[in-house]
Amino acid sequence: MTFVCVAAGTVVVLPAGAWRQGSDRRPADSLRIVVARVMHELDRHAGRGEVWVEGTRLDDEGRWGGVIQACARIDALIPAGRPA
Repeated sequence: MTFVCVAAGTVVVLPAGAWRQGSDRRPADSLRIVVARVMHELDRHAGRGEVWVEGTRLDDEGRWGGVIQACARIDALIPAGRPA
């Protein structure tokens, strides 16, 4: 099992193609999210280099939107050079 550590409150920008919701279709838009938690209980996707995260969506102007759960590529969550 791969454990990904992202502190609650961290703002992450997931580029288009680096995240999805529920299906294998990846949205064409990026996602800016304030991470609440990494959902390791749903970690069955870690073998594919993905993990589920939950947080609050931010719009382009930084306003808070709704709560979202997204399956994100691990390499998009972890800044380069930071160990997972």
